[in-house]
Amino acid sequence: MRFTHTLVLAAGLGLGILSLGCGQESPTTPATPGTTLDPQGRPSGGGTSNTYEVSYMESTINHEELIRQYALIAMGKQLDHSDLATFAQNEAGIASQNIATLQSYLSAWYNIQYSPKAPSSRTLNSLASLEGAAFENAYLNKMVSEDQIRVRDGQRCYGRAKTTALILFGYNIQLDATHEIAQLKSWLCQWFSAC
Repeated sequence: MRFTHTLVLAAGLGLGILSLGCGQESPTTPATPGTTLDPQGRPSGGGTSNTYEVSYMESTINHEELIRQYALIAMGKQLDHSDLATFAQNEAGIASQNIATLQSYLSAWYNIQYSPKAPSSRTLNSLASLEGAAFENAYLNKMVSEDQIRVRDGQRCYGRAKTTALILFGYNIQLDATHEIAQLKSWLCQWFSAC
């Protein structure tokens, strides 16, 4: 198990190094957890670690709901690039899955039932009001920004969380977001000369 986990982390780090996009440095390169992970199904005891974990999961649920709402807006648009339509559909599914995972952790570990807070209608309406290339450009830039938050918060999570499942969630979300940033920047460069 430890060898497999180390191999996965090493492969992830190698892919992260290759994820520089569009002639610019990646905003954050993926980092790997620096400690050996001990199996742990649920948190024990109280204190700042548990407080941090609850706070992280609730804020991440809200952030993933914002990303899901952006993706739903994109799915309702007539897009010029089919790759972006596929990306939006996948993104809605990933965000929904991340929300469900974190809700299940909150329920099982802390007996907390948490529903995402609705994003501000002003934030959503400003994106929804755009069409065509203006929409695609704005959506790509918003997703780069949202993925940078995923990277930052995911790295903090696996640096501070004590529960193995949450540490791995934080690691995986920041690694996936790092790769997404490279793809999004590549599209911005190819489609809109925003290199």
